[in-house]
Amino acid sequence: MTIEPDGRFWLVAPTNAFGGYKATFPKGTLEPGLTPQAAAIKEAFEEAGLQVEITGLIGDFERSQSITRYYTARRLGGLPTQMDWESQAVLLVPEPQLLKVLNHANDHAVIQALVKLNTTV
Repeated sequence: MTIEPDGRFWLVAPTNAFGGYKATFPKGTLEPGLTPQAAAIKEAFEEAGLQVEITGLIGDFERSQSITRYYTARRLGGLPTQMDWESQAVLLVPEPQLLKVLNHANDHAVIQALVKLNTTV
């Protein structure tokens, strides 16, 4: 998840609320030949149009059919207008609003883990 220096978080609104998500963090399937970090950087660009640098590990989270690894990241560049078709919109959300904007319990668990790590939130 990409976090701005002022504590706001970048989220994406998946096209057609894919997976039941109205808003979520960029994520995707690990492709052959990519490290998990490289995959996270690629997904941040494809889904949010952001060029990012990984800054830390939040953890691995079980989902219905997979395990997703989440990292913290900082934005180096890019523009939300560079997002791919997978997203309908890119949102910049203040930390106090995250649990209201993120509609899926999976994302709530990620935020809770980040708070436990005492990282910028």
